[in-house]
Amino acid sequence: MPRQPTLQQLEEAKAELDRLMERDGEDTSGNLDKYHGRISAAREEVARITAQLKKLGILPYTERERISAELDEAFPNAAKGVEVVWNGKRFSKRMKPRSKSRSGRTVYTWDTWWDCLGDAVEVDPEQTAAAAELERALNEKFPNARSRDTVEHDGKKYVKRYAPEQMSNSGKTVRKWRTWWEPV
Repeated sequence: MPRQPTLQQLEEAKAELDRLMERDGEDTSGNLDKYHGRISAAREEVARITAQLKKLGILPYTERERISAELDEAFPNAAKGVEVVWNGKRFSKRMKPRSKSRSGRTVYTWDTWWDCLGDAVEVDPEQTAAAAELERALNEKFPNARSRDTVEHDGKKYVKRYAPEQMSNSGKTVRKWRTWWEPV
């Protein structure tokens, strides 16, 4: 069974990463990838030790990490860009590459988190009905409108927006798009 990591091991891993970054910055060989593998491994080691220390309760989770963990548990199949309402606030799932291949084309690991978009708004049924009617009218009048197309209806301008609503299991293909019209 592997030993539990310590704060000293985390400091040593951070020092090694700093040393490699400094050597990479001072390198004049012209080989841009000379320390790439070692720096990537050192970054992963720091991330691994930090995650284990947080899991063991030695290091505290940040508020963002705590909320993201709770939202991931509540919405395990949420795709990138999906907005949800949780505890009276709106959140959107975000992703960015944590590690990539040297070419940058292949992503090995992803960082995911949830951004708070603000308080959830109480919806007035009359406003909802009016918005649905406007949406229907705009879709009928402009059936071929594309994303970011600006149109004029009843003297007001609107722009069509698209966002992924449902993604494939791989996360690479959009299965279903959500569309809406925003006033300009």
